[in-house]
Amino acid sequence: MKRIMAVVTQNKSVVNGKYIFYTNSEEELQQISFTLEKILDATAHQISDDTIMLVDHG
Repeated sequence: MKRIMAVVTQNKSVVNGKYIFYTNSEEELQQISFTLEKILDATAHQISDDTIMLVDHG
């Protein structure tokens, strides 16, 4: 079953909910997403220039 594990974004007005990580730069967006991808054993999907969604495809 697929499920959203986390969202990492630079845009605070785009997303509201649990497991949201806000960043201040593109570099920080990529770094946090990469780290969470490994910790959560999830797949990162960039859905816009400033937002990445981590999904469990298990």
